[in-house]
Amino acid sequence: MQVWWGSLPRLVRILTLTFLYGVLFTISHPNANFGLVGWIAPVPLLIALREAKSWKSGWWIGYLGGFFAHWGNIGWLYILGQYTGVGLPWGWFFAGLGGAILGAYLAIYTGLFGVLNATILPRQGWRYVILTPFAWLVADWLRSWMLTGFPW
Repeated sequence: MQVWWGSLPRLVRILTLTFLYGVLFTISHPNANFGLVGWIAPVPLLIALREAKSWKSGWWIGYLGGFFAHWGNIGWLYILGQYTGVGLPWGWFFAGLGGAILGAYLAIYTGLFGVLNATILPRQGWRYVILTPFAWLVADWLRSWMLTGFPW
């Protein structure tokens, strides 16, 4: 696997892994009902963050993964779009646009985790295993507290 995966361009590897993180994160929530997937959902994001060479690339990798994850996870906007009286095509359009905007906002905190992962945390060893969940927790706590909060 290392031979063909390593031969792919870096951007393709990052996009694939962040999209996979978004899919796994989305299906681990109640609508899809694959809750156990939540335990392995962050793994593709962590693998993608190993490609980060600076805080900027850590930010963008985390932000992109967070965007895919949160845009897929706010499917209630599509249901809301059906019942607003706007009509189905426009309701879905506005729900998709609102989902993209909300996903872009929520991705800021996953981007913060990417920065922490790329700069502060050691890249290997027991300290990485211990400190990575704490960095994730800090980003998630900030997401639930900043502005009006989005705890779920």
